[in-house]
Amino acid sequence: MGYIDEKEVIKENVKLTQGFNNKLPYDIYYVEFKLLDGTSKKVRVFSEKGTIPDIHSKEYEELKKSHGQEIKDFFFTRLLGRNGLMAEEGREDYIYLGGGFLESGYLANRHIILENGKTGQEQFDDNLFKLKLQVEAIEKEETENKENTGKHYVVSDLHGCYGSYIEVMKKLTSKDHLYILGDVIDREPHGIKILQDIIRRQQQPERNPQITFLMGNHEQQFLRTLFIRAFYNKDHPQNKLSLKDIWYKTRHYRESLSIKNQYYIENWINLNGGYFTFDDYVNLPAEKKEQIVNFLLYTYVILPQTIKGKNYLLVHAAPPENLEMIKQMKETRKGLSMERDS
Repeated sequence: MGYIDEKEVIKENVKLTQGFNNKLPYDIYYVEFKLLDGTSKKVRVFSEKGTIPDIHSKEYEELKKSHGQEIKDFFFTRLLGRNGLMAEEGREDYIYLGGGFLESGYLANRHIILENGKTGQEQFDDNLFKLKLQVEAIEKEETENKENTGKHYVVSDLHGCYGSYIEVMKKLTSKDHLYILGDVIDREPHGIKILQDIIRRQQQPERNPQITFLMGNHEQQFLRTLFIRAFYNKDHPQNKLSLKDIWYKTRHYRESLSIKNQYYIENWINLNGGYFTFDDYVNLPAEKKEQIVNFLLYTYVILPQTIKGKNYLLVHAAPPENLEMIKQMKETRKGLSMERDS
């Protein structure tokens, strides 16, 4: 048909958006018409650079006032019908408005879009063909980028299964986001190795998926065991506990700690499989030990997140009963870390 009849269009539903103008020699607009039959028609319109100011700018608002109507209303009247540009051009897409269309409203002057000074319909068609190829390439790129914005994954309770953890990481891209909800240590070997790999990947974000790690009860038990030893050694500078004292449960360990703390440590090491974690940790260099402890101290225990428009509260086990605390976290977008909670 080559044009759209004005009577087929719901005028108040005309939608105008601006395209990727910084990538092309022309300004690109998408004019979307809602038709009475329930369908929509999107028309690509292009003009000389700066013909219309950025549609989000103050200059654009001033132009609407001086022009005396919504600019999208101009597109409605100028493009549609038997006397509109679509009918004149014999096309329903890629309509050229020219450079001074708001003042004169004339059909596109073929001289305006030429880059080499030549004239004629043939040159116009050549330039239009090139422009269409450019627009199609950019649109395809933008569509692929939108479709590959990354996905969100949640995993918990890895418990030292380093091989399974690596298999998960192999399936993720740098655009994905992985939430690990605690308990990566204990019960199986290599929990410390998983923690170290998480730290390494967070330090190289350009090559890895984004990783958000939350602490579970096993990481808390690990830290508390270290804190029990640290507080004891502070109070007993002449009779300090070494890590091996705790790990091997020597007579010195038995006689030094309170029954309550003995029970807590033994419950973690024996019943919860902490011996795997402690064995790896004991043999680390001092700076590696410090790195792991500092990482856990500033790790979130609870974290609010908005993912694809939906609100979530991430936590390893049960969320806090204090509703005001949850409300505050949602408002500030800050979670609760081990360091702030202690």
